[in-house]
Amino acid sequence: MVATLRIQSDWSQALRRDEGEAWLSCRSPGKPTLYGSLTRRGLSTDGVPDITASEGFVVSEVTKKSILISCPHENVSTKFLAPYTTFSRIHQKSITCLDISSGGGLGVSTSTDGTMKIWQAANGEIRRLLEGHVYDVNCCRFFPSGLVVLSGGMDAQLKIWSAEDATCVVTFKGHKGGILDTAIVERGRNVLSCSRDGTARLWDCGKSACLGVIADCGSPINGIAVGTADDSVNLGTPENPPSEREIGTEGKILLLAREDKKLQGVGLQSRQPVFLFDGSDAFNCCTFLSSTYFLAGTQDGNIYQLDVRNTNAPIQVIHRSGAPVLSLLPYRDGFIASQGDGTCFIIQQDLDYVIDLTEADCDPVYKVAPWEKQMYTCCRDGVVRRYRLLALEYHPQKCREPWAQERFRLLAEAYDVLSDPVRRGIYDRFGEEGLKGGIPVEGGDEEAWTAGYVFHNNPDKVFKEFFGGYNPFAEFFTKDGSEVTLPFGGLRGRGAMKQDPPMVWDLHVSLEDLFFGCTKKMKISRRVMNEDGQTSTIRDKILIIDVQPGWKPGTRVTFEKEGDQGPNVIPADITFVVQEKPHPRFKRTNDDLIYVTDIPLGKALVGCTVAVRTLDGRLLNIPINDIVHPTYCKVVPGEGMPLLKDPRRRGDLFIHFNICFPKSLTPDKKALLRSALLS
Repeated sequence: MVATLRIQSDWSQALRRDEGEAWLSCRSPGKPTLYGSLTRRGLSTDGVPDITASEGFVVSEVTKKSILISCPHENVSTKFLAPYTTFSRIHQKSITCLDISSGGGLGVSTSTDGTMKIWQAANGEIRRLLEGHVYDVNCCRFFPSGLVVLSGGMDAQLKIWSAEDATCVVTFKGHKGGILDTAIVERGRNVLSCSRDGTARLWDCGKSACLGVIADCGSPINGIAVGTADDSVNLGTPENPPSEREIGTEGKILLLAREDKKLQGVGLQSRQPVFLFDGSDAFNCCTFLSSTYFLAGTQDGNIYQLDVRNTNAPIQVIHRSGAPVLSLLPYRDGFIASQGDGTCFIIQQDLDYVIDLTEADCDPVYKVAPWEKQMYTCCRDGVVRRYRLLALEYHPQKCREPWAQERFRLLAEAYDVLSDPVRRGIYDRFGEEGLKGGIPVEGGDEEAWTAGYVFHNNPDKVFKEFFGGYNPFAEFFTKDGSEVTLPFGGLRGRGAMKQDPPMVWDLHVSLEDLFFGCTKKMKISRRVMNEDGQTSTIRDKILIIDVQPGWKPGTRVTFEKEGDQGPNVIPADITFVVQEKPHPRFKRTNDDLIYVTDIPLGKALVGCTVAVRTLDGRLLNIPINDIVHPTYCKVVPGEGMPLLKDPRRRGDLFIHFNICFPKSLTPDKKALLRSALLS
């Protein structure tokens, strides 16, 4: 185990002001822990915070959201990243799993509050609530399309959902214990699941059927991973010919992270065991780095790197703390790991330092989901954190490696293509060849082709357009050195001002308030720009809604541009949507009211009077002179809801009847009825 650097979880907050301090430490096995501190001395000439470290530590690089610290005595360096954005309103309790769609627009997450939600990855706004699991949902992930979600829960059910309308399109049943993890085979024709019942199963999404039990371990399987195995690995031969419904299982190996301290490899198509590795404690998670190498994490904090061709001994064992390893994920030429003590770190071969994602403050980080230059984490504290990576990592002024210039150019070219909807559409449909070579013009003759894309070879131009200048830190500080607070998306370099998407909230109103009308006062908290036009503060505001008599559910009230303010954004509109509260007596249909009453069979035949207490407190005595049959309805004109266009007029009141039959009749009563009704 190498030395490990630690920093105060809220270091970015602590170092915002001059003379602000944050603690740090360096722990090396077999040696006393070295403790130190960081102190902010002000701003440097280029607008970057001037941070100094105590003896034994060196500060190498500082930005608003990252700091690179070294401990020369132990020859270890770590870049600590603070989250760029936090979403604390998606769930109310611990968030156990999350994933980001392939396009980066949507996130899905599960929580111990019993909910699974789809939300906007840019701002955390809830889009869909996925309801259908009976107990807690343990795992969720997007299919490669980004339009479908796979989930598994403690109810032993595996479900597939539409992200567009939140409908559950498929439910798989077969496990006898809670589902702990899932995996998707290639594009998603087949999916995998593992369970506390000790089995891993392969499912056919098209037929909603189980294609077979891949493994039955006799011990709970905490995590699985599927990958293509090296050609030299013997995956075994299937005892029976595989089903034609198995798509993409050939040449694949399935890793099983087992509770009984064993890591198992099984041929996905053959169902034959490939290897069995004994670890130091229960295995929680596993992942493939390549067709040859894979990782597995244990409950006692060990991360094993193994070679699938020879699993007799690990290539290396990484141990940064004794906290459980909760998730592992490949990332570029390295991996991401999160642990039960709140640490979440990235190790890459081409970097001489570890990247540490901070702020969880000892709360377990259960899952990590990367998307392009961003990293999302979910935690026991109920917060989703978003980190930004790579923004300056390969800028030639920051990275002195010989390959940095070319990589920076490639990144700029990629952004130039993907930020343009037309270029991105061509690239998605026709690939790089169609983008640069041109495509046939729709509706034109055979020789009509579009001009191919040619990058202007000026990555600095892209950099300037994105950040609004050549100094990306100038956005965060005013001329006098004070800090600027910006919402996400608030960089001036993003071109023309754009309005944030509307914020939609439900307004629950009682039927009485919709009958009489009322005034609702809604308190909101929003970010308001200060007089200097750069800094901002959070302020409360009361929005007044005059509910008119006759408003219907679904009525929308919009307050224009009342959302968060920013230096280059148009504030979002805030929209309230009227939702009608259930009423104990009436049910509303448009402008009419429906009242249901019980009536004995005798009164249904001979007539009666029905007493109805109206919404305005009057008591109506409605005579019923007709014979009441099961479909009979008494209409009372003008006793419904006020009409919105003319509140003096009202809809109608419809009285429906539940006819109550006697449970038994004496012979004398039967004789009387026979005489009265059948003679």
